[in-house]
Amino acid sequence: MALLVKRCTRCGRSGMSLQVTTCLDCAKIVCPGCMVNNNMEGLCLDCYQNRVNSTSASIINRWGNCCPICGSFGTLNLTNLYFYRVPMPTQMSSAAPLNFSFSLRCDSCWNEIHEGSLSVLNEATRAERAGRYEDAAMGYERLNLLDKARNLRERGRTSTVRQVNVDLNSLIEQLKMGGLTVPYRCQGCGATLTIDSKTGDGGLRYCSYCGSAIDVELLSRMIQQALG
Repeated sequence: MALLVKRCTRCGRSGMSLQVTTCLDCAKIVCPGCMVNNNMEGLCLDCYQNRVNSTSASIINRWGNCCPICGSFGTLNLTNLYFYRVPMPTQMSSAAPLNFSFSLRCDSCWNEIHEGSLSVLNEATRAERAGRYEDAAMGYERLNLLDKARNLRERGRTSTVRQVNVDLNSLIEQLKMGGLTVPYRCQGCGATLTIDSKTGDGGLRYCSYCGSAIDVELLSRMIQQALG
């Protein structure tokens, strides 16, 4: 009776006591040294490397090799890529589907690219489009996009000052009609400025002593209190 000698078709190792396994991708008979099965992958080393290469390329190319958060090109860093199978009931002859997990980080903005960070980006973008600049700035700041957050806060302050100026002109008209006087202390030099019916629009923008810009929001509140 002939003895059955087992042989690995990848490395050529052979022997009667050699334990061999069939690769689930290419169906080659390989020894344990040529098999990757830590997470029930069931792949020979060649098939495992092919899977790594193709999956890595697919993940990186998903965003055109650009960070979906900051837009930097060639800064995506793929780490911790591994494959695994979830065991199926023993009565099923077919192997469980091969799944994979990974970590993806941008080396420019230092964000991890995953569902959570992309959700923050989407919310910040929606807030910016809706004109909610502070909410958008907070979202961008969480994503380390500090320049974008600063620019949005400056845009929000500009919009607020413009609105206050419009309201302030209306309040000044009411002040003139009522013959009231409001003292305003300059935030720069501390000089007291008088706002009354003789004050023109130009006198409401800068201090006549030091030239500092007048805090229109503070002045607006003071006039509203004076008008009762």
